[in-house]
Amino acid sequence: MTRTLVAIGASLALARAAQAQVSLGLLAGASYSRPIGGAEAIQSGTTGPVVGGSLRVWGTQRVSLQSELLFVRKGFTFAMPTTGGVGSESVQVDYLEVPVMVRLHIPTGRRVLAHVFAGPSFATRVRCDVELAGPRATTSGVCDGSGKQIAGPFQEVNPLSLGLMGGGGGSVAFGERQIQLDLRYGMGLTKVSPGSSARHSTIMLVASFEFGMNDQ
Repeated sequence: MTRTLVAIGASLALARAAQAQVSLGLLAGASYSRPIGGAEAIQSGTTGPVVGGSLRVWGTQRVSLQSELLFVRKGFTFAMPTTGGVGSESVQVDYLEVPVMVRLHIPTGRRVLAHVFAGPSFATRVRCDVELAGPRATTSGVCDGSGKQIAGPFQEVNPLSLGLMGGGGGSVAFGERQIQLDLRYGMGLTKVSPGSSARHSTIMLVASFEFGMNDQ
């Protein structure tokens, strides 16, 4: 009897999962990042690309769970003492970032939806470059521990990063397809590097095209 009940429960769970609406999407946009919380004299942030894909599973007509895989470039330039005077050091880090967000949908018209979303974000470093510009010379290196390093607070950027991401936007539906535009903010919860208390802070403007996988 117990085995029968377990089998029935598993069958119902599988049937419910099969009926869930699933959507895939392609994303592209731009980001501006500038660190927060560090003691360094930040001179400027970095503008970079955002590209990737998304998977969204609807729980109800108003609530869905969205996971993304994004390529995001972050970085900054700060004042750095050098031999012969004060120079600047520029750090540029490429990440593969995976946000997992709960999304609330707000109908505003027959085909138009507004939405807000928030959740944790996990990132792994894929490339890190650093450049030290002094009064007399410019030196380039890496900050991922794989080659020539430049001494300083960001000579080796942490390989993993944890943060929060949230934002909102709007979408226009064409059947099971949607065109969306989002404005989002990402805040780092972990330090950029062991040598600094700075954390990433990133604004993103992202457009996406989404299509349903189980149109009935």
